[in-house]
Amino acid sequence: MSSPCPRCGGSRGPEVLFAGLCPRCLLADTLSPPALPEAPAGTRFGEYELLERLARGGMGVVYRARKRGLERVVALKMVHGGRFADDRELERFRIEAVAASTLEHPNIVPIYEVGEHDDSPFFTMRLMEGGTLAAKVSSFAGDPRRSAELVAKLARAVRHGHRRGILHCDLKPANVLLDEAGVPSITDFGTARRIDHSTGLTRTGTAEGTPAYMSPEQARGEARALTTATDVYALGAMLYELLTGRLPFKANTLQGLLELVRSAEPARPRTLTPGIDKDLETICLKCLEKATERRYQSAAALADDLERSLRGEAIAARPIGPLERSWRWSRRHPVVAVATVLALLGTPAALLGAQHRQQELRRDVLAANVYAARAMAGTVLFQLREYADGVQRAALEPSLLAMLEAPFDGGVGTVLEPLSMPIDSLSVQDAQGRPRARWPNTPESWWARNLAWRDYYAGGMALGVAGKRGVHVSRLFESRVDHRLKFSISTPVFGADGGVLGVIGAHFAADSVFGPLHVSDENDPSRSAALLGPRDRTGGDAGLPPVDEYYFVVHDGLAHGRLLRVDESAAAALQALRAPPPPPGEELRLPLFQRVSAIARYRDPVDGFDGGWLAGLAPVGETGFVVVVQTRD
Repeated sequence: MSSPCPRCGGSRGPEVLFAGLCPRCLLADTLSPPALPEAPAGTRFGEYELLERLARGGMGVVYRARKRGLERVVALKMVHGGRFADDRELERFRIEAVAASTLEHPNIVPIYEVGEHDDSPFFTMRLMEGGTLAAKVSSFAGDPRRSAELVAKLARAVRHGHRRGILHCDLKPANVLLDEAGVPSITDFGTARRIDHSTGLTRTGTAEGTPAYMSPEQARGEARALTTATDVYALGAMLYELLTGRLPFKANTLQGLLELVRSAEPARPRTLTPGIDKDLETICLKCLEKATERRYQSAAALADDLERSLRGEAIAARPIGPLERSWRWSRRHPVVAVATVLALLGTPAALLGAQHRQQELRRDVLAANVYAARAMAGTVLFQLREYADGVQRAALEPSLLAMLEAPFDGGVGTVLEPLSMPIDSLSVQDAQGRPRARWPNTPESWWARNLAWRDYYAGGMALGVAGKRGVHVSRLFESRVDHRLKFSISTPVFGADGGVLGVIGAHFAADSVFGPLHVSDENDPSRSAALLGPRDRTGGDAGLPPVDEYYFVVHDGLAHGRLLRVDESAAAALQALRAPPPPPGEELRLPLFQRVSAIARYRDPVDGFDGGWLAGLAPVGETGFVVVVQTRD
């Protein structure tokens, strides 16, 4: 039965209880930790001097601190008072201090002192100068060996905790600290659980953790079913992220993410990063198995296999074979599996029953594809919003405003600094469409072009003329430089007087930004997914209205850089999804549920994927992009 959330008083519902909070409060804490009073630098805290704040979380803060009379500088973590220091948080803090202080391992952050000052509990630990692994994930791109070495060290540390009866239950890059040499150490045992060694299960507690790194059993709220395999799953999720730069699952809502963790299969890492060794991919996917018995049964076994892979030796894990793949497919699609068996029996009654079940299956598949397309549209929209935030921040740079306010001299413009996003290029045009700045540098011929006819410039200027600080997601265009399919996110640049000075646009190579869509099921080739986008005008038809064509942005069977128009069979469905453009300045919205579509006879024109499909389509907000999830008919 329902019980009230201790923070907001609302119902937590009868299902999963995460950190003791309802989903709304948990999501609020995840996106924006509550504001806490903080001590300024130089404040005395008992025998310690607080030098600077290092990190802030939902229940407390970590400072660089020095104990009076000693030269050693440590990290001091404390719980703040006020309304956020409730019994649950104080208990979590106590658990963290006790659990971490009982562990001694070179890859676990050591605890020096546990105490209390002015009714505020605290403990001190080794100061790790290298920051968190979360801030360094991008530096592992293209270096699978380094990723494997790091996770192997973490697995040995996790095994040390398991042998002493402690599950971490919240392993993630933010809870891994690095020293000056980049050596990792695990921290934050606030959600740790004691293992009952007679059963291998945890004794008590709720299913806490971070949803993106949660195991399926945590996502189902099975607190008593947590085992050492739970931490193995989180290590696999971290390995996946280091290898590919992406999380195994991503969704725009908490419930959507938990559903993917519980039931979906992650895309194979080598489809996202082709250079990954097959053995390393096998190790990673074994960690991420849904069933605990199919994962590594200890963190030590995981470390052993990673080290074998690094030495070039045969690993213990093996990729699943055709029989195993067929069995798993039949468990996910029991209706069609039964229908196939009945059809093979050959009796008229069996054939009639199979025909009826086939019709039911088609309806179920269409409904499932619509649901999956809707969920993926939200994920793509979430990614676009992250990029949009970066572009909008760049539009506020004082140096950019000064450059656009200066008189135009007709010469070569400014070379900008790159944004901290996977952009292909960055450009700035003034209010007359003249190029004023760019990244990276480019031949002087580019500066002579006026690209005011491009959709990204027209959309950004429309926002500026309306006085709106929004973003515009452009139509797709083929680059004149490398002929890759790209799109842009643009926003107006305003002067001090509120007038529009120009437009800044970040341009993305669509296939490298989105990559293969995660809904594709490697174990079930009957199901696939694609992302579509409307095409922009070319230089030759710059004065004409926008064309009514869609291109494949990403497709499982389409080589990167290859352009292909969407088959006409989808034209009517795409038109039905199209809505009037939002008013200028209207921010990107979530997919409108009433505008999803199902196509019972979709034709895919890509070689190897051609033929009939059952498809579900969903728009990505009001951006013009459309997600298609398709299953073989």
